Amino acid sequence: MNIRSNLWRKLAKSKKYREEFVAAQVKRGIPFQARALLKRRGWSQDELAERAKVTQGVVSRAVNPEYGNLTLNTIIRLAAGFDVAFIGKFVRFSELDRWFSEQSEISLGNVPAFDEENAMPEAIKPAASKQGQELVADQEKKPPISIALLLAKTEQVTAFPPLSVKGRAQKGKGEFYETLRSNAR
Repeated sequence: MNIRSNLWRKLAKSKKYREEFVAAQVKRGIPFQARALLKRRGWSQDELAERAKVTQGVVSRAVNPEYGNLTLNTIIRLAAGFDVAFIGKFVRFSELDRWFSEQSEISLGNVPAFDEENAMPEAIKPAASKQGQELVADQEKKPPISIALLLAKTEQVTAFPPLSVKGRAQKGKGEFYETLRSNAR
């Protein structure tokens, strides 16, 4: 029997509630996780600012859940400073419900930097989540739907040339897109 969470019942009552809940999770969830990562690493805001190549003021606003106006560029810089990946994606509300019910300061702060994760023996590296495994199994039944492949199939790849760290288009990197284009055919 599928037992819905208290959150799910609230989400089911009102579209306005769903919109406000999602906005709160985005605007407050990222600062909450950034603070958890700072705490786990024992870093100051100044140290993160230096690693992320931003000012301490930017970090201060980014870890403030009341600020609520983070840009993607700031989030990307913070991820670089922590040397972790950031995934921002559209999901089903059931996935949001599951994610929200499982979050804690410990779980959100338990994200190793790349070098730390890379040094882990394969036996103790975090395994793919059950949800991720289900998604892979589901995708094996369907053709892949990725933005890069979609663009490659529609021949619109050149609209998104590879970017440098500063966001400027790089020359001579078209091989990546040519490979995508040929793989999509």
